[in-house]
Amino acid sequence: MGSVIQRMYPASGVDAAKLQGEGVSVKDPSSGQGLVFDNYTKQWIPAPIEAGGVIVSETAPANPEEGDQWFCSSTAQTYTWYSDAWVEVGGGGIAGLGSSDTVEFGPLTVASLTLSDTAWDDIRISSGGFELSGTSDPTQVDWRPGGSGATFIMWEWAKNDQVFATAQLPHSYKAGTNLWAHVHWTPRNYGVAQRGKTVGWKIDITAAGYGSVFAPSVTLNLSQAVPADCANDQHIISPSVEFTVPAGFNESGMLVIRLYRSDTGTDDTWTETLSGRLPLLLELDLHHQINKLGSNEEIPD
Repeated sequence: MGSVIQRMYPASGVDAAKLQGEGVSVKDPSSGQGLVFDNYTKQWIPAPIEAGGVIVSETAPANPEEGDQWFCSSTAQTYTWYSDAWVEVGGGGIAGLGSSDTVEFGPLTVASLTLSDTAWDDIRISSGGFELSGTSDPTQVDWRPGGSGATFIMWEWAKNDQVFATAQLPHSYKAGTNLWAHVHWTPRNYGVAQRGKTVGWKIDITAAGYGSVFAPSVTLNLSQAVPADCANDQHIISPSVEFTVPAGFNESGMLVIRLYRSDTGTDDTWTETLSGRLPLLLELDLHHQINKLGSNEEIPD
């Protein structure tokens, strides 16, 4: 433990009222009981009991040093003080944290720290990350939201336009869990005019973990109707569609994707066909679960 100020009280002659006046947080201390001064609360508190080098108490000891161990007598859990936090031994948890608390770690050596609850992240493939084939490419056009302000260069999509992309799963990915794909797009200044009309976004996708074989691709239909109350230049997100990953898919797994707009008969009813009146694609996203800060190996098996 770090340095503390400690005082011991004799077996008799203790004035409890006087002790309270000195900032003592316990009434009627018992014979031989030790108290330590907590710099955080500015109170004298009962001294923790040390058992075999482990501090036993209901509350976290004050002024810990790197490597100190604390057994919480109220929860029967043991913690080690590591880089500004009490870390549960064997459990990966951090003591005394609420939902809004944060802990700042020093040099991080606990890559195996895992999450107990489901958490999500996404792979984002923006328009600038697309590969063009030279045929059936989307077209770069000017876009001026609201008809004023800056002009942006965006990609507009006619039917049968297509692009290609590759992506890698991060080391925080929860191996073997499925992905969920959707697109972000805008109807530009035709949101009102094309209400209820559908744009036939789709992807063909194949995947493989490290050392595995790419399987034949599957098609995910991300078609999206313009909302009935859509405004011009509105940001729209298509419903997410699940992609079932192949066996053995893990961290650093690779995805190969073809993104395109097509009509299978009823899933692309956008009526405008002229440049300047076509939908604009903002980004393709693939949501995935995460359960750790990163993998323990540089290249996961």
